[in-house]
Amino acid sequence: MWFGFDVCVKHSAIDAVEQGFRTFVIVDGCRGVSHEGITKTNKEFVKSGIILLESNKIEDALRDKEKNGIQGY
Repeated sequence: MWFGFDVCVKHSAIDAVEQGFRTFVIVDGCRGVSHEGITKTNKEFVKSGIILLESNKIEDALRDKEKNGIQGY
């Protein structure tokens, strides 16, 4: 199962940031609808400060919080 990166995930992640949440997207849990949409969404995520992670890097990111910009988690 996957979630639409450049549609559902995009809107949910941006809404979360706008509500003041530090937001992470597990990119290998998503699939894009179109190549153009994926490219545009990646740019929007970077601009919004959304942190993109691969699922096999979550444990490392949590272990090394300060280095990965996820303080407070």
